[in-house]
This record gives sequence, C-alpha cells and structure tokens, in this order.
Amino acid sequence: MSATTEEVPEPGVQNGSLIAIARTVSLSVVVKDFEAGRASPYAVLARHNGYTASLNVSTPLGAARTLEASRRTPAPQLEAAPHELKSLGRVEGESQNGEEVTAQHSDLVAHIKNDRETERRLQDILRTRTGKVKDVLDVEQEIARVRGEIEQMEANKKLWNTASRLPPLT
Repeated sequence: MSATTEEVPEPGVQNGSLIAIARTVSLSVVVKDFEAGRASPYAVLARHNGYTASLNVSTPLGAARTLEASRRTPAPQLEAAPHELKSLGRVEGESQNGEEVTAQHSDLVAHIKNDRETERRLQDILRTRTGKVKDVLDVEQEIARVRGEIEQMEANKKLWNTASRLPPLT
C-alpha cells in the first residue's frame, strides 16, 4: 500500500459563528504483504464508519505494486482512523491539511432560499393569472425546473451535513 488519503469536513467555532473545515490526512504506508495491506484498511474504515471513495492499484514493470486510495471518515474519527492505518506497516510519509469551506455551505443555503422564493412566486402566478394554455404550461415547466434544482441542492446540503457532522443548517 503506497498511499491512503482521508478527507473529512469538521465543525468548528470562530468568533461565535459555526465554521466548517475540510481536513485531509495523507499517509504513505509500506506493507510486507500487499494483499493483506489491501484488505486491512476496509476493516479499519468499518470500525470508524468510513468508506473508500476511490481506489487505484498499479503494478509497474520491475517495481512493487502500489495502491492509492481516497478514504472518507466522519470528523469525530479523524484522529483514530489514520492512527490505525499507520499500524498496518511502515509509515514513509504523512501530511495534514485543512481548508475552510463555510462559504460554500452558506452559498448553497442562500441558493436554496432564493429558488424556494422563485418557486413560490411562480406558483402564485399559476394560481392567480389566467391565460393561454401555452403560458400555463410554460409556468408549470419552469416550476418543475426550479423544484428540481431545489431538490438537488437540498440533497447536496443533506450530504454535506451528514458527512461533516455539522448541525443541520437552514
């Protein structure tokens, strides 16, 4: 196993406001038994409620097999999971990074709010105005489009909140 990466958003507080930090822990671990080294991270992730986001195995001519994977774990498990992964072999490298991602979440919430208002106005138009069948169908089509966008953004928000273990933000 050559490299394992974990990306985990985690909550924090700064100046009384909730912030979100996406943390990345990268490990390079050398193991004696490649197949055992390949299977072991799955058990570690299962114990820490994580999953494998991507996996790449390569066998270069004349060189050792390597495995590169991106693993995700919940924020509360960020310290424990990499510690266990390090015990699988000899650690050749480790790095940790953090990036504030609060603005992206705030933008998503604002877009949802705006689209809900657009949907409400379109429904008002549909209820209060009479006109040609084509006009009614155009408004209904626009409502369906906006509703689809809202549902997609709400699903993204739900994934964000679940992955980051942030309290629900509305």
